[in-house]
Order: sequence, then C-alpha cells, then structure tokens
Amino acid sequence: MSAPLPAHRLFFPLGAGFAALSVPAWVGMRAGLLPPVGSTPVVWHGHEMLFGFAGAAMAGFLVTHTSRPLLSALLGAWLAARAASVLGGWWSYLALPFALLFAAITAPAFLRRAKAWSNAPFVLVPAGLLVAELAFGLEQSGIVEADGRALLLASDGVLLLLVVMGGRITRTSTAGLARSHRQTIGSLGRGLESLSALLLLAHAALALSGGPSSLSGFCSLAAGGIGLLRLARWWTGAIVHAPEVAGLHLGCLWLGLGLVLAGLGEAGLAPDPSTGLHAAVVGGLGSLAFAVFVRTTLQRERLPIEAGRRICRLLPFLSLAACFRIAADLLPEPLHLPALAASASSWSAAFGSLALWLLVGPVGRRGRTRSASAALPGAGMTDGRATRGPRPRARGRRRQSAGVAALGAPRRRGWSRRHKGAEEARHGLAAGLSGRRDEPY
Repeated sequence: MSAPLPAHRLFFPLGAGFAALSVPAWVGMRAGLLPPVGSTPVVWHGHEMLFGFAGAAMAGFLVTHTSRPLLSALLGAWLAARAASVLGGWWSYLALPFALLFAAITAPAFLRRAKAWSNAPFVLVPAGLLVAELAFGLEQSGIVEADGRALLLASDGVLLLLVVMGGRITRTSTAGLARSHRQTIGSLGRGLESLSALLLLAHAALALSGGPSSLSGFCSLAAGGIGLLRLARWWTGAIVHAPEVAGLHLGCLWLGLGLVLAGLGEAGLAPDPSTGLHAAVVGGLGSLAFAVFVRTTLQRERLPIEAGRRICRLLPFLSLAACFRIAADLLPEPLHLPALAASASSWSAAFGSLALWLLVGPVGRRGRTRSASAALPGAGMTDGRATRGPRPRARGRRRQSAGVAALGAPRRRGWSRRHKGAEEARHGLAAGLSGRRDEPY
C-alpha cells in the first residue's frame, strides 16, 4: 500500500504558481496583448480566482492525509478544470469533478466531527462550491441565463470560510505569539463569529433570491464591522516582529474592509460593490492564503516557524496589489489599465516568489530528501540546516482522514495533554480551526 501523500506539497506550489501567472494573463487579455479565453476574460478571471486559486488553497489545507490514487485523481481533476475554464461553453462541465471530489473528501469527515453548529461552515462551503460550479456550467452552456449568480455564490462561500477559518487561525496564532512574550489577547468571540457567519449566509440568500440590496448590504457591512472589531481585540505589539502572524492580521483587516466597502456599495453609499469584493479577495484572500501556505507547510514539515519569516516579508506586496486594484475601480479609464498592471505585478511578485520558495527553498529541499517513512513520528528530524535543537516526539501518530483535525481529534487513552498538543501542532489544523487551544508558537 502506498504511503499517504500530504496534499499541501502539491496544491500549495500549484496554487501559488497559478496565482502568479493567471492574474497577469487576465491583464494581458484586457490590454489586447493575449487572445481572450472562456466566455469572456472577466468571467474567466473571476472563476479562476475562486475555483482555481482558492480551490487549490482549500485542497492543500483541508485535505490532510489521503491515499496517493485519490490525491492524484483530485490533482488531475483540478488540472482538467483549469483547461475546461479556458475552453468555456459545454467544456465547463469538466470542472465539476474537482468540486465533487473535494466535497466528497472533506464534507463527510467534517460531518462526523461537526458536534457544534459553529462548525457548520466547514460542511456548507464544500457543498456550496459544488452547487456554484454546477450553476456556472449551466450558465456557460446556455441552459440558464448567465447573470453571474454562480460566481456570487462561490465568492460568498469563500468569504464565509475566510471569516470563520481565518479568524480562528489568526486568533490562535496570535495567542501563541503573545504567550511567548508574556502577553494576553482577547478571546476568540464565538458569539461574534457565529453572528458574522449568519450575516454572510443571509447576504448570500438575499443576493441569490433578488432581495433588497439595502438589506444585503447591511448584512455585508455588519459582518465586516464585526470582523474588524474582533481583529482589534487580538492586537499585540509582538506582531510587529513576527511577519508570518502580521500577514494573518493583514488578511483579516482587508477582509473586514472589503466586506464593509461591499456593503456600502450595495446600499448605494459607495460607487460599486465590486470594489469591496476586490479588496476582500486581493487583500484578504491573498494575504491569508500566503500566510497559511507558509505556516501550514512549515508545521507539517516539522520546520521552525522562523524559517518562513524571510518569505513573509513579501506580504506587503499583496496589500499594495489590493490598493492598486481598488484604485483601478476608482480612477478614470486612461489610468484604469496601468493601475491593473501595477496590481498584477505586485500580486505576481509575491506569489511567484512563494511558489519558488515552496519548490526550491528549505521546504522543497526537505520534501525531496524525505523518504516515504517520514510520515512516521520522529522521522526526518536530523536536518541540521533546517531544525534548531531536538524536536518533540509524540508516542504515536494516528492517520487522520481529510479535515478531521480541523474539528479536533478525540484524545486516545494514555495520551497526556503535552503529547496531544504536539500532535495538534504537527498537523497545524486542530489549534487553528477548533479555536479551543492556543497554537504553540
């Protein structure tokens, strides 16, 4: 039987490289330098940001350990979906297998562990993305009217996952950092998290059903305000010296600002709701994905978090890309395309460097030299260039299905709290998603 292959080794470099190439390609289509693909370049760009880039990020993070044949099928389905999006039309249905496989791998594991209704987004989002991909295929094949509701549903699903998952990861990571500096921060705020999730679900329902735009705008505005309030409670001065944690805060900041701007636009108090969506996706999704790529890879490869601080210094490029993208929506037409080009350049510089770091940096070298037995406890801990001192070793490591660690694994008899904490830190999921434990820093 082949050993399980960590999904992050495949999907994180692919997602970063795809992000670095697809955005400049779209700007080239807008400028007339490249031939258009899909139905329209704008639709192709929106689909690939949500299903291509965000899909690869979710697959690499939520699919923890699975068999090599199943992971190969998921990878092949992702690649086929990218080709289908380029062709457009009836070929768009070839993007369905990836959404179906992703939902089939992650949703059952979450259903078995979803003992609290606050974990419902981890079940709803994969199912919602599958429905959105099916609706997108129906739109592209001309069966239903192409009114953009499929991409709207997908964007709301991704934003919902960012609000819940991004908030939990940011709070637990900051709590571990603050504790190492003998500081404390505010609590996770389960009630505020649940309220913001409900507001985003209400926004999606109102937008899809054609409800009052003022009411859907209020839901988005309130959800963004709650996110900014929670983020303010988690501030600590130690973040300044930890760029990998500062990136998580930057992502949550852009996410909250984007939801506020989108809500103002829907309520008629701002020029265009798409400005807020661009802020949330470019700044929020981009920064959170970048930071999570780095932190999760280092945790799962048993490398010190400090090894990612140099690459995390490129995170401000994503905030710069978000600023240029917002400016492109507000500037007159002669300056629109130059602002888009500046945004794409900053975005590609950050994610292109991240893709190279994942492939040929310390993480890539570590992954290439590890044998198939490296998944066992204690294996692969002798690389003196990458590790610092002896590393903790759990007594036993249990194979976990996709996403199970996201909701917290039950304690086995004979395990101490110290060993359970080491297991959670190694997977990099339980502390970040359950919100019940401060992440070891």
